[in-house]
Amino acid sequence: MRKELEAYCQLKDIQAGCIVTAVGSVQKARIRLASSVQTNANEIAELTEERFEIVSMTGTISAKNGMHIHIAVADANGEVCGGHLLEGCEVFTTCEIVLGECKRFAFERHEDVNTGHKELVVVKNTARELESEYYLDGDEDSAGTPTGKKARRIRQMRMMEMERERLQQSGERRGLFSRIAAVIVPPPTPMRTVNEVANEV
Repeated sequence: MRKELEAYCQLKDIQAGCIVTAVGSVQKARIRLASSVQTNANEIAELTEERFEIVSMTGTISAKNGMHIHIAVADANGEVCGGHLLEGCEVFTTCEIVLGECKRFAFERHEDVNTGHKELVVVKNTARELESEYYLDGDEDSAGTPTGKKARRIRQMRMMEMERERLQQSGERRGLFSRIAAVIVPPPTPMRTVNEVANEV
């Protein structure tokens, strides 16, 4: 399972991906448990005696900087084992994984002096031409002027650019969640007032 996810991310060049949801079953599972202490490393659960339902799976993925995925599986009695997904998990019947991608950003891993581990850092993705991702083919009138969804996307992009310039000038900083939300759900175009519409009639 892990190798297939890595191969898919390499194929699609996913630099900032996340697992939105996943369901399925496995016939083998290797899970690193949260049992690490100063005197010993984490234990690894090797589950091979029966089949297990995937009840939870979440994490971050990057083609360049690897992945950090947690999984929880339940046995026939509903007993759950969860932890860090390792290589060696084999799908039994199926595994349906929904991936999300934040194309404006890239996930990197930097050394953290506090934890001693490489921790997730979200950076702007400068390697792609992002504007083309918002344009939809066949969404122009006979004169080549954008209409419909394409025109709305262009307005949204202009608004986002204006907001970025405003934040830069004011020195404000946006939090991670607001930045990701702006990518997943672009801000809507402001509605005109009734008076503005009436003046045009």
